[in-house]
Amino acid sequence: MKRVKKIYIKMALTMLALLPSQGLMAAAADSLAFTYQQFVNQKGIQRYEGYFTIYKQDNRYWIEIPQEAMERDILITCQAVKGYTNYLSPASDVVTLQRHNLHKIYLRKHRSLDYQRDTLNASIMGAIRNSNLVPVDRVLNIVSLGKDGKSYIVDITQDICTANGLFDVSQNSSLNHPDPNRSGWIGMQPIQEGCLMEVYRSQTDIMPVRSMNDRQEVANTVILQMVMQVLPAHKHSMQEANPAYGFETITRQEYDSKNHLSRRKNYITTWDFESGPITLYIDPDMPEAFRTSVRQAVDAWTSTLKAAGIHKPFVYATPGQAHKLAYKCLSFVWGNALNGINSTKVIDPTTGEILTARINVLDRMAEELYEPYYILFRNIDTRVKNDFMSLGMRQNFVASGIMAEMGKVLGMKQNYRGRSVTQPLKLNYAAKDKTPLAALFPTIADYDRLAMKFAYGRGKQLPVLTDYYSAEDERDPYATKNVLSANVLADSRRGIALVKHSYASLIEDLKLLPSDQLNMQAVSHLAMQHLALYNNYLVTVAKLIGGRSNYPIIRGISEQPVVFVPRITQQEALEWLEKEILTGFPAWLQNAEVQRVCTGNMYSMSIGTANDVVKALLNANVLLTLAEAERTQGADQAFTAKELTDFINRILFCNFNESTEPSDYQRKMQITAMLNVADYVQEHNVVTGMQNEGNCILQVYLVQTYRQIAHLAIHHALPDIRSHYAMLKMRLDRAYFKKKI
Repeated sequence: MKRVKKIYIKMALTMLALLPSQGLMAAAADSLAFTYQQFVNQKGIQRYEGYFTIYKQDNRYWIEIPQEAMERDILITCQAVKGYTNYLSPASDVVTLQRHNLHKIYLRKHRSLDYQRDTLNASIMGAIRNSNLVPVDRVLNIVSLGKDGKSYIVDITQDICTANGLFDVSQNSSLNHPDPNRSGWIGMQPIQEGCLMEVYRSQTDIMPVRSMNDRQEVANTVILQMVMQVLPAHKHSMQEANPAYGFETITRQEYDSKNHLSRRKNYITTWDFESGPITLYIDPDMPEAFRTSVRQAVDAWTSTLKAAGIHKPFVYATPGQAHKLAYKCLSFVWGNALNGINSTKVIDPTTGEILTARINVLDRMAEELYEPYYILFRNIDTRVKNDFMSLGMRQNFVASGIMAEMGKVLGMKQNYRGRSVTQPLKLNYAAKDKTPLAALFPTIADYDRLAMKFAYGRGKQLPVLTDYYSAEDERDPYATKNVLSANVLADSRRGIALVKHSYASLIEDLKLLPSDQLNMQAVSHLAMQHLALYNNYLVTVAKLIGGRSNYPIIRGISEQPVVFVPRITQQEALEWLEKEILTGFPAWLQNAEVQRVCTGNMYSMSIGTANDVVKALLNANVLLTLAEAERTQGADQAFTAKELTDFINRILFCNFNESTEPSDYQRKMQITAMLNVADYVQEHNVVTGMQNEGNCILQVYLVQTYRQIAHLAIHHALPDIRSHYAMLKMRLDRAYFKKKI
């Protein structure tokens, strides 16, 4: 009987499930806080029609979510569109809504979880599905059903009025404590399968006053744009990462039940061009000159993407359309904060699809680079001969900066090795007299073109080995922010030749500039900038000593994980450094005309440059690499640590000869070099430093050199030199050997 009773109960439930849903919905609606008519009849309620309809009553807000939006991917973004900030909320993400019961909707954010590659084993499939329990990130409370009972009205007052919630800005100190009396609703506009809301937030912060030891209250108002949009149903084509290319990636654990394997795989982040182009918005507040720079950068990437097989990658928004952080939109925003050019993007963590992005634009980098540009290129680019801050030059800088940011927006990482527009912005200091103007600025290179073919055209061709992706690596002379190419020595020689030529004609050329750009302080600073560039190029060459490059293992192409700089290259670099800076005050700096207007002491500053070079050589990581190379290649093939220390001893200490008098230049270098070594050894003492062979070699070198200095303090033939070494010994005692702890 009990069994029959259970069967009847099941049949009854089945029949109820087959009945029309209107009756059930009515019953459900009756048990909610409001029926639809009660809800819309509330006093003062306003309705903003759209895919997501918004309801407003004084300072309370509700959103109506259609039933068809449930269980679909929804993009939620929040950005500042007006005010002294370019903030994009890190809470911008992809979410899924799921009705939990009569009163609640669960909101879950996308997370990269485990995935099944095939369908051959049902038990494994079930285990994976059951283990992927996605946590609930937020609960939305249903207050009423929609008019037809096929939508849900939920309260979003907290999300609109506070710094927390769906459109979280609580991590930004300029936005996280708004004053409700000075904040409010601006409006809403519908977008494709979504809505765009704008609110203003005002708050007051206590800020320091730079001119005095005091603080003051500073009020700030920001307009926030909030987007909620259902994403179109589509399958994003994913590309597995290749270590030769630098792309942002997502990680997935994939199970292969056919082969009973589990693999962790990285997939690169890319846009979905298959369903159409990206819509570009250019801020109407951007000056027309720099709108031209934006278009120049877009044109460069358009041709690159077309070569990768994308027929129409971009389309400009129609005039008058406000920029929005919606699906497949890229906005170029002008000057919301004074920090140059940067970008932010929103990525689906489960597929790696880049959904939307924003590039903030300002010509600030021109202010930082116009002096080096004038020094290096005024004889190539005549625009700057008569104007430090030539508008054409600034347009070129902005175009290059946008190209670099667009590379990142398209998914690329900064590649410090080889030629890539994604590298930190630097000037082509290896340029020749007839180099075209466009080649003076960073631009899209062969590596970038191949990377786009790999990411979007599914190309299989790899770049040349010297262009393989590398993050910044201080031990790799070809992967630092100042390097132009694999021809480090030749490039630096050319850069220094340009600096010397500029220094010789500086005073005469400055007379061509307008009077408002010419004052004694500016001239003095410009003169010292020559030495700063000289320093950069010398230290770039010094990194060849003890340099090594790490490469990914790719069968048949790159099977040697570590490549050391050849011995002959290191020897050539040392010989050149010796002639350029390590033997005395450079002759090209002894320009009487420049020294009359320069407030800096060029002699002392050149010694500082020499010290920077020596510090780059007497480095624990350099010595470590030299020791590794000697073990790997043998003393006959490798440039060794002993050869380097012998070079330093000859340059600085005249091989500790008791009768040779070191110059004033050498003596000053000795003091700084040895104190730098002592400070390093003090910080990396024998106990903690023994794990690093380079530290051990440097400690041994310090002890051996100290003994030689102590010997010369007593036995050198010249009294003045004995006194110098006695003083140096005393300073080393205080710094390390007899330091009181």
